[in-house]
Amino acid sequence: MRRPRVALYHHLPSGGAERAMLELILRSQSEVEHVVFCINAGAGGNTDERASLLREHGVEVHETTVRSTVAGRSSEWTTVVPRILAAERRIGNRIDRLGFDAVVVHHQRYTQAPLLLRTVSTPSAYFVNEPRRQSFEYDLRPRSGASGPLRAVSGPVIRGVDSAVRRLDIAATRSATNLMCNSEHVREYVWRAYGRDATVVPLGVDLERFSPDSATPRRAEVLAVAAIERPKGLDLAVDALALIPKDRRPPLRIVHSRSDATYAMELQQRARQQNVRLVLEHRIGDEALVERYRSAVVCLLTARLEPLGLTALEAGACGTPVVAVREGGYRETVQHGITGRLTDRNPASVSEAIDGVLLRTESFDPRVIRSTVEQCRPWSRAVEAYVETVARTAAR
Repeated sequence: MRRPRVALYHHLPSGGAERAMLELILRSQSEVEHVVFCINAGAGGNTDERASLLREHGVEVHETTVRSTVAGRSSEWTTVVPRILAAERRIGNRIDRLGFDAVVVHHQRYTQAPLLLRTVSTPSAYFVNEPRRQSFEYDLRPRSGASGPLRAVSGPVIRGVDSAVRRLDIAATRSATNLMCNSEHVREYVWRAYGRDATVVPLGVDLERFSPDSATPRRAEVLAVAAIERPKGLDLAVDALALIPKDRRPPLRIVHSRSDATYAMELQQRARQQNVRLVLEHRIGDEALVERYRSAVVCLLTARLEPLGLTALEAGACGTPVVAVREGGYRETVQHGITGRLTDRNPASVSEAIDGVLLRTESFDPRVIRSTVEQCRPWSRAVEAYVETVARTAAR
């Protein structure tokens, strides 16, 4: 039977969602023929690297460059975003002309659901890693001081822009033929936000790349792999470490691909006030990331309502225990007492869990952690759900 020929569009920043997207493309090659369309607008992703990787595996890639040099950050929403939306219209029209069986769409950095979903007439499957949370969560709604992508916009414009983006995101998501998501938590959230059912594609990790190494010594440090942004809850991480006695308090290493400058300054000041040492690393390569997982004593996950928690799976594949707040997708990717500990969202609970790992009062076997991830999150399950959804979309 002929493989469905599928256009895939994305404008993802670097991170777990990007790595998972690449894995799905490459692992489903025998059943789906992908042609990738992406935008390169200096958005913090490794566009050239991922395009080269895909081409090495025989995947056709079309890059659209959008000029992103502007006079100031406040010009992003008046200059860069309109250019990206115009590019999405052109890409959508091109996809329709080329006669694909279906189009798979991933997030767009600024508007979440891309405008392309409303442009194409080709049947579409939208992979919702998470809904546009600032549209539905009170604490993330823009007020006098915006954070996230809208932080560049000031004054009375903020709420107007946010309202327009909210409408675009909802309309675009509801325009998709089918929806996919990465966890049961997100599936329920998608229903509440958009009134649509989504197929869960239970993402895994590359077990060959993320693997233990007995030759790598463990450092007495806590690792967090997260953007330095308020929803990631890194202030909780600092407060929790501050409760560990100073003579054995480990440093907090934060590996991040993007950062909110205001929040980063607040975090560093908070750490200085409480004598918590921060080590910040920006956009390290995959090999270095694996080394950080292997060498950390524990990986700390403090994001609020994290959609899935691929970091928990990556750490577990390297045999490293995790401490995570008992919320969102962490409840699906962390097995309490086996691959790590789930805790309440307060500094004392998180600190107690970290200290238990440091003092070995609660022992975690790296081999058991690794095998648990292998058994619970095989890529075969994700590929099966993905291919089925693509085929169902193409049949429309």
